[in-house]
Amino acid sequence: MIYYLETNALYHISKFSKDILDRSYTSIFAMLELVTGINEINFEKRRTVLSMVRDFKLTIDYALPEEIVFNSFDAFDEFEFIEKRTDKLQYLIDEILASENLSQYSSSVNYNAEFGAKYFRELDERISNTFIQASFSGVKEIKRTIEEAGDDCILEFEGNFHVLNTRKKMRDFLFSHRSVNNAVTINALVNMIYTAEVSAYFSIGEVFDSYNGLSNTFVETLSHFCTDSIIGEKTPAKNDFADMIHLLYLKSDPMRRIVSDDKIFQADLPSLTLSVSNLKTLSA
Repeated sequence: MIYYLETNALYHISKFSKDILDRSYTSIFAMLELVTGINEINFEKRRTVLSMVRDFKLTIDYALPEEIVFNSFDAFDEFEFIEKRTDKLQYLIDEILASENLSQYSSSVNYNAEFGAKYFRELDERISNTFIQASFSGVKEIKRTIEEAGDDCILEFEGNFHVLNTRKKMRDFLFSHRSVNNAVTINALVNMIYTAEVSAYFSIGEVFDSYNGLSNTFVETLSHFCTDSIIGEKTPAKNDFADMIHLLYLKSDPMRRIVSDDKIFQADLPSLTLSVSNLKTLSA
């Protein structure tokens, strides 16, 4: 097995054996979360975590979430995703490691640079908001269709007619037809990256049809979560979406497991989730 250490698992990195760490990795997104959430109270704790990631030479996936989404569509195979932000983030991490306290860090050149702490706090917020808006958009549209169509909301699918005139019927239909449910999320990802530049080369349909399955774990889990939340009229926490973004780093590899104590993973993805205590036991 290969273990992806989500942000909260990194706080326990010193408790994992060398053998486990050799089969583990984290992401630049987890590093981003550690850096942007740093404050006077947690400075020393987060600085220690960042230091251990470096000292233990933990493997880091340096692709930010947008790049993984980009690579999930074969339409872009002849294009290169140019990423210049990760180097700038590493400058901030180096600055944190070189600083004795928050005051020293916040007065540094890198902290106050154009691509400094403020930039990456806004980037972290923007990534989360973008995924929230994209995730909810498709299912919200389905919910709106149900409400407007009433008893006339009838869908023909694979030769069968489905009356979807209540939220429960729509929820049951989407849960029992995973390909339809997943398509809503994949379409949301397409719209998230479908810029004016992309439209000059491809239609939305062409991008959608080129989906290669790289983000299947993320797509399937988020599809279920959004359907259950919106059509079931539950109120998810904003952090739930930031947590879900970490699933992109599993990249549909059946050998990968996410290590986290966040309840959302244990509830929605139990077969691919290990708790921190589970991994500590394996390290013993």
